[in-house]
Amino acid sequence: MKMNNIVDNRHAPSDLLGQRMQQERTYAQLGRDQEYFTGITAIPFVAQDDIKEGYGHHSFTIPSALTAALGRFTKQENVTLYTALLAAFYTLLYRYTSHEDIAIATPAMDQPGANIRIIRASVKGDRRFLDLLHGLVAADAYQEMPVEADAASSYQVFFALQNGVAGVARSTDLSLTFQEEGTHFVGRLAYNKRLFTAEAITRMEQHFLTLLRAIVDEPTKPIAALPLLTDAERHHLLVEKNETNQAFRFDMTLPELFSAQVKKTPKEVAVTFGDTCLSYEALDARITQLAAYLRATEVKRGTVVGLLLPRSIHMVVALLGVSKAGGTYVPIDPDHPTERISYVLRDSGVTFVLSTSQMDVPLVDGLKRINVDELSCHAAGHEETWTYTHDENDNAYIIYTSGSTGQPKGVMISHRAVTNFVYGITDFLPFQPGERIASVATMSFDLSLLETIVPLTVGMQVAIADTIEQTNPAHFHQFISRNEIDWLQFTPSRLQMMWGDGSAFSRLKGMLVGAEPLSQALLDKVNQSFTGDIYHLYGPTEATIWSSGKLLDPTAPIDLGQPFANTEIYVLDASLSPVPTGFAGELYIGGLGLAQGYVNKPALTEQAFIPHPFKQGRRLYKTGDVARYLEDGTLQFLGRKDAQVKIRGFRIELYEVEHVLRAHSAVQSAAVVAREDATFEKQLVGYIVPTPGTDVSIQEVRTFMQKKLPTYMIPTLWVKLEEMPLTPNGKVDRKALPAPNMDGAHGEKPSQAPSTPVETFLSQALATLLASSHIGLHDKFLDIGGHSLKMTQLSSRIEKQYNISVTLQDIFAHPSVYELARFITEKQAAHVDTATDEHTTDLVDTMSEEEIEAMLNMLLEEGARHE
Repeated sequence: MKMNNIVDNRHAPSDLLGQRMQQERTYAQLGRDQEYFTGITAIPFVAQDDIKEGYGHHSFTIPSALTAALGRFTKQENVTLYTALLAAFYTLLYRYTSHEDIAIATPAMDQPGANIRIIRASVKGDRRFLDLLHGLVAADAYQEMPVEADAASSYQVFFALQNGVAGVARSTDLSLTFQEEGTHFVGRLAYNKRLFTAEAITRMEQHFLTLLRAIVDEPTKPIAALPLLTDAERHHLLVEKNETNQAFRFDMTLPELFSAQVKKTPKEVAVTFGDTCLSYEALDARITQLAAYLRATEVKRGTVVGLLLPRSIHMVVALLGVSKAGGTYVPIDPDHPTERISYVLRDSGVTFVLSTSQMDVPLVDGLKRINVDELSCHAAGHEETWTYTHDENDNAYIIYTSGSTGQPKGVMISHRAVTNFVYGITDFLPFQPGERIASVATMSFDLSLLETIVPLTVGMQVAIADTIEQTNPAHFHQFISRNEIDWLQFTPSRLQMMWGDGSAFSRLKGMLVGAEPLSQALLDKVNQSFTGDIYHLYGPTEATIWSSGKLLDPTAPIDLGQPFANTEIYVLDASLSPVPTGFAGELYIGGLGLAQGYVNKPALTEQAFIPHPFKQGRRLYKTGDVARYLEDGTLQFLGRKDAQVKIRGFRIELYEVEHVLRAHSAVQSAAVVAREDATFEKQLVGYIVPTPGTDVSIQEVRTFMQKKLPTYMIPTLWVKLEEMPLTPNGKVDRKALPAPNMDGAHGEKPSQAPSTPVETFLSQALATLLASSHIGLHDKFLDIGGHSLKMTQLSSRIEKQYNISVTLQDIFAHPSVYELARFITEKQAAHVDTATDEHTTDLVDTMSEEEIEAMLNMLLEEGARHE
């Protein structure tokens, strides 16, 4: 969400940014001069978590010396003291919020104490303060609207100098009034306790006085360059909060860290998959054999090698084998559309791809395929004779994430960054040798490293879950029990899906949760029965997996924790100055974990990785996340300020989805937004304006997108429009896009109604899960928003209703109410607990290639949670 679009939250509840902000309240709604004031949005103050009712007051003094200096300044500039103080207040509000279009209520000049007026001013950080000051003086540089004083409760901010309407200020969110007392002025701040703490108001006094001194001394400075924070505040936010320097051995890469552990625990179990179990020395032998083969096949330092592999121990062997040979690995999800896989192979410069004989690999010029399941053992030297060829600045891997240009972007991560992460995360988490961690995430997502390779550097055992165990709660619970799992890593969405009654998780030592906002409600639910530790993690792919974390206290609010070793986190305003505690700004990350940049995208790299404003020669990554520091020093995530969203844990650039949607010849214009449905779950909604003279169906558009995008990036709800709503500057007005009619948002074809008790039960269950009052007999689950999270819930309801086991695979193999009802009826008649493999296979054989691909994407998407 863009900062200048954050809406009023005077009465907002305490939760994430999108829930804090209520519907936009503009001054145009006051009933007078509506066109004159259209477009003024509320200043984005953010509600406190510890909500308090009422208003507070704070008084302070402008010292006599500063008062005298202000008098000389106003005389020199030929302005009133009122105008100078008002301009300083505008500057303060801008510096707190980066909000440029600010409206302030103030007493009318001609009738003090009776009427008030609104003064609207444009405040920009690159403008000089003098420009703002004289702009307020010029009658044509601002607009004012006189209104009755008793309407002041509609206004957010109030300012007055020597006035008799102090009572008016008490109904606003924030007011600043001054009264002359001898040789100095007394200022009074009245504030809404929902939005400001007493500590924040005390700092506000100091900030305002600091600004006034700077204005008097250097009025020609740009507004953004005027000092605001005290020296102590600035040092605390920039230095003390980022004292994370640690010295590590950065010459040790992943395969070297693993080899060092092999020498400590050669006979201990390293990795399991199903019935296959390898010790550390056995796994090391396979890795070394593959690395030797790759070197003999001309894989050398810097060679880019693609990994297109199913879930198995092959994943671990291939990753460390490529790295040990000196190459850079590129993990690719085999269930992504062929077009997307081909793009990644071409864009990354892959020359070799490791796969299996059963997998399809797109044909790309110059690409050499190696099937790891067909390789025999190859001679390889002993570990102590192996020569590593890496440099710490070489790329260890390239991970592709959603991009705003219509294609995914490859993030290049160096060995130094990976090594720093391994040291930092194992210093933070109490991993112990012999403990067992579940590997659930898809290999193409970087957090899978924390479930596979990182544990192998400290002597843990990695248990790899298969596809069914990834997606089916009952099978996953059995997987946890069978493998005696100690640690799990989840997104909140996956945790919600897999939790059940929580009994299967009772033996766990700890859970790692991140990649999307964790709600207090979910945390409270888990804490009711879970006695292990819960660690909240935060970090983007561009900063190497996780950047900060915290062991959560069940009695404390959720926050992002502290930065890990050699990592810096800053909350900055639009001019890259630190934002005061309590106010929202954009989160920037620095340190050794930063990516090298994006593959073949220098302009995008320059835009995202900016020069460090506080350390010469360093860089910061511009995350696009909005956050703030709280009074207790914790860092709170508030939301996004751009078109990036997370749906069930997946990072999605809406512009990429729109780019693909507009590529359809029958789509004239398109927009995609994320909306919450009736169950408070976010879903992608696609809006299209068909090309004149065409009659494109939603199914046709969806099929087109399935060939280009992963299933989780395809909208589940659709709205056809005659024309796209536009803002005055010609851009799509996303706020004006209509909410989808849930009964018709999944498609437009008529559907047959259910006719049997089982069909009726399924239709009603789906109607509840999908928040749609009409589910047709032959509607495909994939077409009506039935992603795997929803279908897992359907599976549980079926088992509870009919006392039979219906897996996620069963549901997607029988992808409509009609087919699933027949399947359930047959199982009841046969008194069996599971469907036969032959029956499922026969049904899959009847599905189209697109349906099978979509089904597989659905089955695997729950393991792919973080980019």
